[in-house]
Amino acid sequence: MSLAEWRGRLGPGHVVLLLMLAVGLVWLGWWGWGKYQEPRTYPYSIAISGGPDGWPVWVEDQIFWGAFSISGGSVSDRSWDEPPDGGKTAVLGDVPIPDRLTARWFSFREQTFYELDIELPEDLEERVLQWYRDYPRSQHYQHMLLAGYSGDGRARLWWEVWCGGPFCDEDEPLYFPIVREAQAEEADGDPGRYTKRTAELREEGAIPADVEVLE
Repeated sequence: MSLAEWRGRLGPGHVVLLLMLAVGLVWLGWWGWGKYQEPRTYPYSIAISGGPDGWPVWVEDQIFWGAFSISGGSVSDRSWDEPPDGGKTAVLGDVPIPDRLTARWFSFREQTFYELDIELPEDLEERVLQWYRDYPRSQHYQHMLLAGYSGDGRARLWWEVWCGGPFCDEDEPLYFPIVREAQAEEADGDPGRYTKRTAELREEGAIPADVEVLE
């Protein structure tokens, strides 16, 4: 059959069907490109803290974006006020903005393990990108993810832009909450692994003297 004969046999219904097929193929191509393209990366650091005062923790693991894991280790207790204080800092380099947070930590005061697994807001990357536009990373502006884990099972996550230049406006709010507060679940674990550190914190007065040191 020639091309002319084939065209002659096409009715209106066939044309509509072909158009729908073409649109579907275009949509699938666009969806696949968006789904499998490499995620955009950003240069930022992470600051990890415990709290509130008198509730120090050991952060065993944090997994962001399901791709990179960070162990916070022993972190001091800090104020649980807003905005959060900084803490132990790690430079991440160029990494994606997380869309999920999984974390596990140990409370010295409660001798309890906690685990958290939460999805982060869908518009987080859009908000962070706008802040990179408003405050371009430079010797003056440094971007940081603030992660806090409390000794009573709470967690929080904020974004901060630290400004170190002489032109900085101290009254300008350079932070926003990602997760104001999330409650973790108690988890299984062996508190005996932290016997030595628990005893040290008792002697330092960082936790009450009646906290039992488990052997």
